[in-house]
Amino acid sequence: MLNDLQAIIFDMDGLIFDTEKYHRACWQEAGKSFGYGIDDTFLKQCASLTGQNTLRLLKDTFGEQCPAEALHLHKRKLFNQKIGLATIELKPGFAELFSWLRAQPVKLGLVTSSRQQTVHHNFVGMDALDAFNTIVTGEQVTNSKPDPEPYSRACRLLGVDPAKVMVFEDSNNGALSAIRAGCKAVMVPDFSSPVEEVAEKAHAIIDSLEQARGLIDL
Repeated sequence: MLNDLQAIIFDMDGLIFDTEKYHRACWQEAGKSFGYGIDDTFLKQCASLTGQNTLRLLKDTFGEQCPAEALHLHKRKLFNQKIGLATIELKPGFAELFSWLRAQPVKLGLVTSSRQQTVHHNFVGMDALDAFNTIVTGEQVTNSKPDPEPYSRACRLLGVDPAKVMVFEDSNNGALSAIRAGCKAVMVPDFSSPVEEVAEKAHAIIDSLEQARGLIDL
């Protein structure tokens, strides 16, 4: 149990919102349109990457001849269309946990590889955004997860010691980013099982945010 926690930081896609299934479907549809098979290996590597790093992954996966920018743009258009028509569901446990945390003496942060526009779209109709003391989006970092930059930046903006920060993440890239930034990473797997480094170094691995409160003693 922790009694010196200064901040709690959340990822967004796949952790707060059940949106990763739309990302996966759109990647596969976009890949098919360009003649490429998008498999689970690519999807797992792609999780939590920003745009430029995604373009690099496309080139590394399918070769330098791959029209990475056009493929990525098509995927984004498909995703925006699907999300615009869908009711975005919260993942189990988030609403209750966040409501409780807002009444506690702890800072709150959001760190996502998605763009600011997507963040505002996902949280529309909710007052949760006002409760975050800082929000770091994909546009604000040079190096995306699993690089430590996103979480290191969030800790600096919050003015907290990374060792006293608990991070909730659903992807390996996100969990590794938090671990490498010196935070206490808690993985809540959505699509990918923990890789060896995450399994060894994560503070905890839980099935759902419904179990998160048991890790926190404020």
